[in-house]
Amino acid sequence: MAEHFGIDAHRWVQLVQIRVFSTIGQPNWLAAWLVALIPLTWGFLLNSKSKLQNLLYYSLFIILLLCFLYTKSRSGLLGLTVAFVAFWGLLFWFKRRTAKKILKPFLIITSLLVIFNLFILTPWQPKFLNFKSTTPQNPVAAQEIPTGGTESGEIRKIVWQGALGIWRHHPVLGTGPETFAYSYYWYRPRAHNDVSEWDFLYNKAHNEYLNYMATTGTIGLAAYLFLIASYLFWALKKSRKAELLALFSGFLSILATNFFGFSVVSVSLFFFLYPAISFNLIKDKEEQTIKKSKKQQLKTPWPWLAFGGILLLAFYLLISTLKYWYADTRFALGEKLNKSSEANKAFPFLQKAITFRSSEPIYYDELSLSAANLAVSAAKQEQATLSAQLVDLAITSSDRSLKISPYNLNFWKNRTRLFYSLAEIEEKYTQQALESLLMANKLAPTDAKIVYNLALVYAKLNQEETAIKTLEEAVNLKPNYDQARYALALFYEKKDEIDKAKEQLNYILEKINPSHEAALEKLKTLK
Repeated sequence: MAEHFGIDAHRWVQLVQIRVFSTIGQPNWLAAWLVALIPLTWGFLLNSKSKLQNLLYYSLFIILLLCFLYTKSRSGLLGLTVAFVAFWGLLFWFKRRTAKKILKPFLIITSLLVIFNLFILTPWQPKFLNFKSTTPQNPVAAQEIPTGGTESGEIRKIVWQGALGIWRHHPVLGTGPETFAYSYYWYRPRAHNDVSEWDFLYNKAHNEYLNYMATTGTIGLAAYLFLIASYLFWALKKSRKAELLALFSGFLSILATNFFGFSVVSVSLFFFLYPAISFNLIKDKEEQTIKKSKKQQLKTPWPWLAFGGILLLAFYLLISTLKYWYADTRFALGEKLNKSSEANKAFPFLQKAITFRSSEPIYYDELSLSAANLAVSAAKQEQATLSAQLVDLAITSSDRSLKISPYNLNFWKNRTRLFYSLAEIEEKYTQQALESLLMANKLAPTDAKIVYNLALVYAKLNQEETAIKTLEEAVNLKPNYDQARYALALFYEKKDEIDKAKEQLNYILEKINPSHEAALEKLKTLK
C-alpha cells in the first residue's frame, strides 16, 4: 500500500503508483496472491472469540483488500468474485438453519467490498469518475499514443492461439516442462507482430491450463486437472467449517486467476499448501502414543547415522546454493558491464561465473559476446595472436552454450551478433552470421525482426535481390514495421524503382509515423 502512495517510487522504473506489485514482480501476481489470502480473513473472523479479534480480522481484510484494489488486476477481480461467491454461498447453504449468526459479518464484508471498490480505481471504473482533466495539452503522434500498449486481453488471445498450435503438433507429451519460451516461437501467430509487445519474450502461455497443455501435453494436463478435481470433490464433501471453506475458496480463486495468467512460486505454494492444510484439519486428531524400549534407544545406532547423513546432505546443499549464488552474482556483474560496452571488465567476471557453475549455458553465451568484442579491439590494436585466441574462445563458448541448449532462440541471435562483430576482423564470418540467423529464423519463422536482420546480412553479402525479397517478407509479417519499409525504400531507390520507393515512404508517413524524419527527407529527394 505504501508503494501506491509513492514511498519508494524513486526506486522503480515502472509506474508503481498506478499499479502496485511490490517485490512479487507484477501486479497480476500480487493480486492472485492476495486474493488467495483474503478468504482466510473471513474464516478467522467467523471463528473469533472476542471483539478485539473481530477488529483485528476486519482490519486485516481491509488492508489486503486495499492492496489488492491498487493492483487494478482484472484476473484478480475475477478470482475475488469466485472466492466470495463460493465462501459465502456454501456457508449460507451449510448453515442455513443458523444463518442469522453469519448475516452480520457477511453484510459488513459485502459493504466494505462495495465501498472500497467504488472509491478506488478498478479496471472497469468509467472514465467520467476521473475528475482530472483528460484533455491533451499538445497533439501526439499516432505511434506515441498507446502508452499502455495493446490491450492485454488481445495479446492473450494471440498467445493462446500459439499455445494451442504447440499442443496440436505435440499432443501427447508436449514440448517438455518449462519450454514454452522456446516452443512458442515455432507456432507464434503472425498477428503477434501487430501488437505493442511484438518483440517481447513470452515464457508462459498466460493461461496455466494451456501452458500445461503445450508443455506437458494431454497427459500432463489430465494429471493436473485430476489433482484439482480430486481436491475439489473431497472438499465439497468434507468442508463444513468456516476455516475449511476459506481454504477451499482461496484454492478456487487460484484456479480463476490462473485462467488469465500463470502461477508464480508464491501462488503455487498456496496451490499445494491449501489442500494439505485442509486434509490435516479434517483428519482424526486423537493422540497416538509410541512406545519405545530402553534397549532399542540405547543400542540402535541408526537414528544417529540418519542424523549425521542429514547434516552432511544439508551442508552439501548449502555449499551448492552458495556456489550457485556466487556464480550468478558474477554473471550479473559481467552482463551489466557487457551492456555498458565494458567487455574488458566483464570478461573476468564471466570467467569466474563459469568456474563456479560450468553447466550454465547462458554464462557461456554472455562470455562469447565479451570475447568477440575483445577480439575486435585486439585486432584494431594489431595484436593478432591475442585476437585469434579470443576469436577461438568466443566461438567455442557459443558452441558450448548451444550444445547445452540448442533450441534457445536468444543464443542463436547472440551467435549472429558474435559473427557479425567478428566480420570486422575477417569477412568470412559474415557467412556464419547468416547461417546463425537462418537457424534463428527456422526457430521463429514469424519473427519480423529476425527477417529484417536477415535482409541486412544478405545486403552485406552483396545479395541485394535476396535482401529485397527478405525485406518484403518482413513487411508482410509486420505491416507497420517502419525500419523495414524505410530500408526497402532505399533498396528500391538503388534499383531506380522510384515509385515503389515512394510507396514505402508514403506508407510510413500515412499509416505508421507522420513525423518520421528520415522518410520525410528521403521523400523530398525523390520528388
